[in-house]
Amino acid sequence: MGPEFKGGASYLAKRCGVPVIPVHIRGTRAVLAKSSSRFRPGATEIRLGDALIAREHEDARKFAARIEQAVAALADEAESDWWSARRRAAAGTTPPFRGPEASPWRANGRCGLSAQRSARDREHRKRQPWSRDD
Repeated sequence: MGPEFKGGASYLAKRCGVPVIPVHIRGTRAVLAKSSSRFRPGATEIRLGDALIAREHEDARKFAARIEQAVAALADEAESDWWSARRRAAAGTTPPFRGPEASPWRANGRCGLSAQRSARDREHRKRQPWSRDD
């Protein structure tokens, strides 16, 4: 399962009294890879849902669940077709939203590569002392 859906948007929207527009973006990895700084040609799809407004007695957590449901319906639409996704949404059988799978090192908050780089940089600084005369 992908990363957990965060509820900050629902809290801010509820507090400020503004609507939230659910968005699903697909295909960005092909255009800009994770560790790349160069854009590549590719196709992306952006799906926008209907604006959602927090109900009067709805707390931020319930509103976040509603936003997540709307994003899941948009993701389902991207994977299948509009009509099938709408039918599943109406029946309440939309598959749960799943973001991109995270690597195990990322899920645990460990990155061996950046740790190696920082160790190498420390060694480099030790080998070349800098003086104010340079």
